[in-house]
Amino acid sequence: EEIFKPDVESLEVTKAPDKLLYKVGEAFDETGMEITAHYVDGTSEVVTGYTVTGFDSTADKAQYVTISFGDVSVNLEVEVDSGFTIDENGMITGYEGDESEAVLPDSIDDIKVEGFADIALQDSLLRKITVNEYYLTIGNNVFPDGITIVCMSGSDIFNYAMMNNIKTETIDT
Repeated sequence: EEIFKPDVESLEVTKAPDKLLYKVGEAFDETGMEITAHYVDGTSEVVTGYTVTGFDSTADKAQYVTISFGDVSVNLEVEVDSGFTIDENGMITGYEGDESEAVLPDSIDDIKVEGFADIALQDSLLRKITVNEYYLTIGNNVFPDGITIVCMSGSDIFNYAMMNNIKTETIDT
């Protein structure tokens, strides 16, 4: 027997998920998140069966995911941080992260990544960088000694690595 539920008036994130800060490539994790539906009759309850949309782990920026239940939704701010810095022309200018491995995002603060500026990563702690972009502008002396570049065979960064004796690992497209 189905129990009648009144219309949902609003949704509330009553407990944020445990994880609000993501690295590039990570999936959204709703662990710890609690969503409460408030009904038109004044009652409310914690609900499951909601959907989460709008998360883009390839874009380094603060962003909102939309949590929907029935016809009602609520936004939750999360952040993807790659550790990379970028200039207004889309050139990577550095890496401020403290990880030894990183994935290059498609964009940072809505600026499309176009390439790497000269000596951009020379002082970084990076030992491995994954680059999913095929066409990139690459400056001089960008990478620190001993780095491994994970990239597509035949891509601009792959060819740069081959010409500069940088170790590569190839990824399937």
